[in-house]
Amino acid sequence: MKDHYLGYYPTKYIEETYAEALSTRDEVLTLWFEYINDDELNCSVDIGKIYKGIGDCYPEELNDHTMAIKHYDLAIDYFQLANQKATTDYEKIDIFDLLRDVYTSKMEISIDESEQIQNCLMAITHIELSVQNLLKYRSSDYYGIATRIEEIANLYQSIFKYDDALINYEKALEVYMQQFKPVLYRIKVTFEKIFKICYDHKHDYSSALKYQLMEHEYVLKHNARKPTDNMTEMCAKREEIVKSHIKLANVYITLHQYSLAEEHLMIIKKLYQESELPSQGKVEFIEEKLGNLYTRLHKHDLADKHLAMEKNLYQKTKNPLAELHIRHPIGYLAQKQKCAFFRFK
Repeated sequence: MKDHYLGYYPTKYIEETYAEALSTRDEVLTLWFEYINDDELNCSVDIGKIYKGIGDCYPEELNDHTMAIKHYDLAIDYFQLANQKATTDYEKIDIFDLLRDVYTSKMEISIDESEQIQNCLMAITHIELSVQNLLKYRSSDYYGIATRIEEIANLYQSIFKYDDALINYEKALEVYMQQFKPVLYRIKVTFEKIFKICYDHKHDYSSALKYQLMEHEYVLKHNARKPTDNMTEMCAKREEIVKSHIKLANVYITLHQYSLAEEHLMIIKKLYQESELPSQGKVEFIEEKLGNLYTRLHKHDLADKHLAMEKNLYQKTKNPLAELHIRHPIGYLAQKQKCAFFRFK
């Protein structure tokens, strides 16, 4: 019954589940209120979780933000009461994490901008309190601390406090990279968040380049080909590497470092040309970027060459039988007859 009110609903229709949860809430809460004065049990935590779970029912399916806020506020009251009764730091850490969740939920459904910011800052405050308590027992390079710091950064970014977000992303990234077995995916995602702030929001292209180069190293390492890779895995890894090269090329173009941009575009072209699968449309895209790049450099002969190649590839993409006609005339005729047959059908 307790799990039912914590959001772990049984497999039923959502409407029925919510109706059942809401209709029996008073009965369940009454059971817990019988033990409200039992400080050792400290059931205020459980009551707070129930109110949080009920609050979660309202915003999406029941479309009642007022009732959601009411129950979130009740959850906050009982979590704060539970914190006063907590006897260990680990209990407090759990409660601070629960308070973070409630304030984040309030932030997500707030319509008023000032309320959003206020709830966001309260969520951040409780994450910081959680970190302070964790640091009593864990070193600063503890993975769980890094994930909380990244949460702080995410929240700052959500209210457009990019400088504060960057500071915390950098702290989290440093810890992720210090791990005995670094989680490469987590490092890559954090790099991407930092890059986005530097490039899109702060227009600090030098910093964006710095972090993209660091990310690129991890992308190459994470996507190194293995003998056991199948075709799907190889293609997925190639695409990740290509994306990183494209980001680097774009930053170099923005910084007017065109020779370095050209270098990365040529690497991408080679990757596609060596691919086991057809990638004509993607090579076409790279030829276009190279053509535009050479136009900027006033290398018009090279620009014309690559734009002509791009146009040629485009025509082949429009008419896939054209290349077959050049390379395999008999196969071309057979394929053409097959297409005509299906058109007739």
